[in-house]
Amino acid sequence: MLKYIKSRLGHFLSETRASISIEAVIVLPMLAWAYVGMYLYFDAFRTQNTNLKAAYTLGDMLSRETDPIDPDYLNGLQTVFDYLTNTGRPTWIRVTVVTWDNVDEEFDVNWSQATAGQPSWTDGTIADIEDQIPAMSNGDTAIIVETNMDYVPITGLVDDVQTSTMDFRQFALGIPAFTMHNLVITSPRFAPQLLWES
Repeated sequence: MLKYIKSRLGHFLSETRASISIEAVIVLPMLAWAYVGMYLYFDAFRTQNTNLKAAYTLGDMLSRETDPIDPDYLNGLQTVFDYLTNTGRPTWIRVTVVTWDNVDEEFDVNWSQATAGQPSWTDGTIADIEDQIPAMSNGDTAIIVETNMDYVPITGLVDDVQTSTMDFRQFALGIPAFTMHNLVITSPRFAPQLLWES
């Protein structure tokens, strides 16, 4: 009996006729998982890159302005940002003009405005981001453009789609929903500073 078992086990181990189908069953799920994962990470990096380019575009637009801007202009910037990022997710922007004061060694906020009901920066709160503002000479002004977009991985878009056995959101592969925040700083090009017309 032991000899028979050894013979059958040896025959089983040397058998190769069904190895391709078994390998396919093992490997195909891993290949599909890797493909979906690469696509999700590529989409996240692509979206972040698009957001950053859109923020630089807004900063460049503002740096060329010689006339004061107003709430309509700011809302127009929001529309441009939404168009450039091509997203259906919530976004908002904030534009702030600061001046460096050598005497007090701090940034003074000339004005700050945001869309979507977001708070504006003040002289007291601008210190939260002063480490991101480059060194400036006394009296120099800078335009700070902040853009924010809520990002949800592609598989998270099927919020209400569930089957009896699986929630499609399980395929997010380690990328949680988060907010993409960009901060771009430019200097006025053709005017001493960018003015706000309330």
